[in-house]
Formats: sequence, structure tokens, C-alpha cells
Amino acid sequence: MKYSWNIWKQRNACIFNHKDEHASILLPAIKNQIQNYKDAELISNLVNQRGGQHHDLLISWKAPNQGWFKVNIDGSLR
Repeated sequence: MKYSWNIWKQRNACIFNHKDEHASILLPAIKNQIQNYKDAELISNLVNQRGGQHHDLLISWKAPNQGWFKVNIDGSLR
């Protein structure tokens, strides 16, 4: 899914924003997203292992690679 979304996003940037970026930038972006997912999953597992008890975890924000930006969003589906 992550691969498809990045390819679709780059395609749209090329068509609608006239950005002709080389496909080689896709792999670092995909790897970064996968690592972010793994980090979130690890934190979730740590919380669940402790029986759902509340424990503060120090989580630091990591800047994205140069030329990229992170956007935090909330969403819902019906």
C-alpha cells in the first residue's frame, strides 16, 4: 500500500504541479514511512504488554529527510 501511494503521489505531482522528479527519490521516502510505522507499532506493543496501564514514554520527533516534510493528520471513515 505504501508503495502504491508514493507512486500515485509522485505521478500527480508530475502531472498537476509539473514537477519532474526522478523515481529514485521514492525509495527513501517509502523506507522512511515504513520506519515510522514500525516505530509506532513498537510503542503500541510496549503499551499493550504493560496491561494497558498508562506509562509515559519519551518519544522524540525526527525531522524528515531534506526536501520532505511530515504532516500529522486525523481521519475517520464511515
